[in-house]
Amino acid sequence: MRRAAPSLTRSWCFAPLSIIALGGAATLGACSGGDDPAPSSSTSTSTGGTNGGPTGASDSGTSYPPLPPYTVDDSPLPSDYSIFDHAKECHDRFKVEVPTFDCDGPDSSRIKIEVNGAEVTDAVPSKCDKPSLAGTTFACVPGARITKTETTNVYGHAIATVIACRRSAFSSLDSGKFDNIAVLQSDLTNGESCWYQIRKSASFSGRSIPAPYKVGREKGDAEDQKAASVYTSPVTLTTDHTECVRCHDSQVWLSTPWIGVANQLPSATGKVHEIPRPQGQPTFIGRAYRTWNLSEHRPAQIKIDAAAFDVASPPTASQAAAIHSGKIAPTDACTQCHSIGHYAAASGGQGSCNHFARYWMSEKPSSFGSTVLGSKLSTSGNAFPHNAWMPPTAAATFTSDTDYRAFYVRAFAALQTCCDDPSQLGCSQ
Repeated sequence: MRRAAPSLTRSWCFAPLSIIALGGAATLGACSGGDDPAPSSSTSTSTGGTNGGPTGASDSGTSYPPLPPYTVDDSPLPSDYSIFDHAKECHDRFKVEVPTFDCDGPDSSRIKIEVNGAEVTDAVPSKCDKPSLAGTTFACVPGARITKTETTNVYGHAIATVIACRRSAFSSLDSGKFDNIAVLQSDLTNGESCWYQIRKSASFSGRSIPAPYKVGREKGDAEDQKAASVYTSPVTLTTDHTECVRCHDSQVWLSTPWIGVANQLPSATGKVHEIPRPQGQPTFIGRAYRTWNLSEHRPAQIKIDAAAFDVASPPTASQAAAIHSGKIAPTDACTQCHSIGHYAAASGGQGSCNHFARYWMSEKPSSFGSTVLGSKLSTSGNAFPHNAWMPPTAAATFTSDTDYRAFYVRAFAALQTCCDDPSQLGCSQ
């Protein structure tokens, strides 16, 4: 069956959850809504769905046809479903190919690894200032690369393709070795997204990586066999407990200090790559990923309703007075700009509530000590202002970690309460 897919604020807004993992092997959002499970029939239905936003004339005067609603193919997944099938589905929707690429190509920027402000390139430090949250194996390994392209498709939609190439072991910066390569392609208008992953040994060369699909390629031909030998099967990626939504649980695009433009050294062509920042729930393209669009598989979205939460869990009299006078941030400060995801199946090192946002909470599970933020931050990375990721003005607004945490004390406590139990009153709007 085919069915339709589911369809800034205050200066204190706290937004730690712009964190990119792009398919990390062990760890590393906005996901809500969805459909009921599909019946077993193979008939075709249409009930609306994502239609891609504005159509007609663009700002440049170009006229584009409307993007048809996306329908999910609920027919049984073939036993030979492969990267070819998934990538073709994505291409048929986006009309933009994932390119053949070199991880360290001329447009790739390099991610710095620093320890207490000094860049390290000749070893893998045990801790660093801005670790990758893709897992402890990749956290502080020098040489990671990022490439981004944005292409306007035939519907006038900007399709962003971000390639993140990481290393699990030391090699020289120009060795070309990258063993964990993630590709995320997304429509910046409507959030429709496709995931690709490459997981190899530390000696794998991240150069001449084939496109997962190209127009004119046939399934099983020589080029497809090459791609299939490189890319991890989409069936594996959706069944091996490293599903991308375990970490990308608040929105599709995630960005941390590790991948921020301030931590990128420009490419040979002078480029740094800012991660897109659209808000909203994604639709996952491809039959292997279709269950991710079902409501029972969507991460819960914490979007604190301050009025309701304050009734259920009243602030102290002094806190209420301080909130009223602006001396401390309101209860909902952490979710005024976006939601915070909570994925029930996520492990201790995965996701927003278990890992990313937990860093700022007073209560942490014993497993937190083995996560990236619990074990890989250097002294400098753990200290103010580097530990105050949000808001962007924190370093200029506060003078110490004590002042920073005191201002957000109520907001952090509310977020902890809702992460522990998202069903509590006031944890959603």
